[in-house]
Amino acid sequence: MSSLLPNNASKLERDIEALLPNNLTPEIVKQLFDPWACPLAFLPWLAFFESVDAWNDAWPETTKRSVIANAQTVHRHKGLAGGLTDSLAALGVELDIKEWWQQDPIGERGTMQLTLWITENSPAIDNAFVGDILRTIEQNKRLSIHYTFKLGVDFFPAQFALGLSAQFHSAINIQASAKAQAQSRFSLGLGLSAQFFCWQKLDLVV
Repeated sequence: MSSLLPNNASKLERDIEALLPNNLTPEIVKQLFDPWACPLAFLPWLAFFESVDAWNDAWPETTKRSVIANAQTVHRHKGLAGGLTDSLAALGVELDIKEWWQQDPIGERGTMQLTLWITENSPAIDNAFVGDILRTIEQNKRLSIHYTFKLGVDFFPAQFALGLSAQFHSAINIQASAKAQAQSRFSLGLGLSAQFFCWQKLDLVV
């Protein structure tokens, strides 16, 4: 293989090059910077290179690759509503944002309401994953704004194990509700309001 080093490369650089596999081609190097082609073991380093703000080695491989692929788009809109929704979309979740002037009645200035909708295609929601979501929100929202956070359910699975829940820390209010338009899609059969049902605690530390 012809050398990739410049003519003024040092002896150390040439010695290192001599130790590299003979099949290390520019195409292979290029793959290391492609989130969809990079070997799984190298993804944490690629995430660091792309300045991914929130990372968890326990995420599924598809989530890791999606977060890295979305990193540049998120950074271009960081601090804006678009950057927030893009960063969470990479995790496979849907977020509704209502800033104070969009609320009815108008909310407190400098605040926003965030609703994370759980759908049939959402990843499993547990304490660890909600913690990842909250860290992602903190990393990508503008620093001056405060928020409340709700979990919403947009489907009714055969076994509804998640709950709707509320233990909170750091003034983050975790609640749950059902989309108004989704209420006609299922029958709870519990004699309870469609807005609040099946309560279960999620203990979050952020």
